[in-house]
Amino acid sequence: MKLRPSRLNTTATCSLATKAQELDSASAQFTTLTPAELQPNTPSRLAGKEFLPGSTGDGFPKVLSPPSETFPHAVRVETHSVDDCVVSCRRYLQENLPQYGAVLLRNLPLKTAADFSSLSQRLGYKGMTYQGGAVEREELDKTSGTYTASDEPPQAVIEHHNEMAYSPVYPSKLLFFCQQEPGEDCGGETPLVKSTDILSRLNPRVLQTFADKKVRYVRYAPPRGPGAYLPWQDVFMTEDPKTAEHFLQQKGFSFKWEPSGALVYWQVLPAFLKHPETGKTVWFNQIQSHHASHLQGMPRFKDSDLPNHHYSCQTYYGDGSEIEPAVLQHIRAITWSCAVGFPWRNGDVLVVDNLAVQHARMSFTGPRRILAMLSEN
Repeated sequence: MKLRPSRLNTTATCSLATKAQELDSASAQFTTLTPAELQPNTPSRLAGKEFLPGSTGDGFPKVLSPPSETFPHAVRVETHSVDDCVVSCRRYLQENLPQYGAVLLRNLPLKTAADFSSLSQRLGYKGMTYQGGAVEREELDKTSGTYTASDEPPQAVIEHHNEMAYSPVYPSKLLFFCQQEPGEDCGGETPLVKSTDILSRLNPRVLQTFADKKVRYVRYAPPRGPGAYLPWQDVFMTEDPKTAEHFLQQKGFSFKWEPSGALVYWQVLPAFLKHPETGKTVWFNQIQSHHASHLQGMPRFKDSDLPNHHYSCQTYYGDGSEIEPAVLQHIRAITWSCAVGFPWRNGDVLVVDNLAVQHARMSFTGPRRILAMLSEN
């Protein structure tokens, strides 16, 4: 089945209550960054890239596009300290995030995970747990919900997704903090794509099929043991099977235990959502990034002979039928064609509306450390 994309449509007061807020407003200034200021020296290659599923298939773009005039919306924050700017940053995000979907705050005086955790909470975001998560990441601060963004091998490309779209409980916003920027031309971007842009370019037949059938997300969590990837004890942060079962029952998953001790669980969810703030229909899912072909393209599974149903993640149509390879390739090609990326700088904080924007991770060489906070509000 050969699928053609449809054409992308590119058209697209209140007084301060305290003296502290007045000081904050006066001391923090926001200067919009131009696309040229966010442009990499060399665009990251996509077509034919190793460990990037679909990169050798039809329709895949050659390189990752740079930011546009409006996406992501990026500003340099001129401030002496976090204390001086936190209130105005909060207000700036409230005013601009609904419009742009992703806001990059550059030049913040942040150094440590504790700095980032404190800022996230003071901005008014409420962290949520990653219990039931689908990738390896380290919890750094339980109170604020701060984690490493991903502990997957640096050679791997993590495909675009809305965070935790495989679950009925997912974060509303995501905050990323660059603690250690990658070297020049070393990769490690966090590519972004608007869900509405994907939606406008996907083949209408594909959209209708997912509207009719929805998406079945299946997880396979082996017991802890040598070489086990995402054992259920780590996924559910417990050694007690009953605790894992209770979590799944609460979230509406079906599940079964296999004789091997592996836990298999699944749920059917829509591929679209209506954004609660904008009212727009958005493409909200992890169809390709949760598919076994994504993991089969990872370094850890190179030359693996695992059957598809023994990979930690798999997606099907909601009726249990296989998603055709041509459909997966179409989704991947369109998504990467709409995506943009920028080089991280130390101290950057990127705030993303998880319902409006999908994110990914490019492979990288050398040091890189990005932290993440999953916010329920």
